[in-house]
Amino acid sequence: MKLTICICAYNAERYLTETLDSLFRQTFRDFSLWIIDDASTDGTRTLAEHYFTEHQWENTQVTTLPQNGGLARARHYAEAHVKTEFMGFIDADDVAKPDAIKKMFSYIVDHPDCMVVSSYCEYISAESKKIPGGVFLGPTTPEKFFEMAKNQKLMFVPAFNISRVEYIRRAGCHAIDGFPSGKVRYQDMCEDLDLWTRMSDFYASGKYIIVLPEILLSYRRIMTSVSANTGAMLSRIRQIKANLLRRRAGLPELSYVDYISGLSLFQRIRYSYSDWSSGLYKRAGFHYLNRHYLRFPFCLCAGILFNPGYFIQKVKKNIIPALKKH
Repeated sequence: MKLTICICAYNAERYLTETLDSLFRQTFRDFSLWIIDDASTDGTRTLAEHYFTEHQWENTQVTTLPQNGGLARARHYAEAHVKTEFMGFIDADDVAKPDAIKKMFSYIVDHPDCMVVSSYCEYISAESKKIPGGVFLGPTTPEKFFEMAKNQKLMFVPAFNISRVEYIRRAGCHAIDGFPSGKVRYQDMCEDLDLWTRMSDFYASGKYIIVLPEILLSYRRIMTSVSANTGAMLSRIRQIKANLLRRRAGLPELSYVDYISGLSLFQRIRYSYSDWSSGLYKRAGFHYLNRHYLRFPFCLCAGILFNPGYFIQKVKKNIIPALKKH
């Protein structure tokens, strides 16, 4: 086999069966399935092993890591140890459309210069019901990728994807070093964005990343609370951008710790203001999906007032494409 699909799972027993069902029903089944159990404390491993036995599913394995290290570390482990030429990641609570693997794998095999292929995705709720929105980002043609890469743009790729392992390893896999210890795992913030952006450096060799402009995944968006890590995510994005510019200028990358320590007081204040306004948009989305219709317009208007550019960007890149799809 040339392809391994990986699921990095931590306490995932609530949704894992639905994810496995979607993979078992794929129209293309010539792949290995590898579950990386990140030291779960629930029945994730038992559920997976029972599913494989019950469905007589061969070419499967479950690896339990010795201690919980987070998503980036689990994916790094998979990238470092996978045996096949191609690999793909799907989250333990997402649902793949029946033709998802067939369409993505066929594309990457037929296009030797393609490093990563993904697709658009729609949102589903905790109850597996379709909800408004989705992820409609990323270059949909090689030409758009090369334009983005040459202009030093960050490379956003939706959740489910298939990649050439060679280029993942050449780019250094998911980053796990140079982060502060503590409650917040900064290495798990925008970890995919970091890897895809580093891989985009290979544009100079004619290699590219592409997103198929069709919905091949249902992405589970669970809005039970407003994330307290909005600021951390935006800080990580700024580090990824800074390192992109440094690499293209022939300079060494900065670890997250070194990047943060190098910020001036003025930069810290300015970024805090920007992060606060972005948090208002996130709260507005939370209130809308949870039908808090009095709180929603207040947070949205406040966000637009303090950062109108962010709102315009979201409308162009997310809302308008979603409306066109429907």
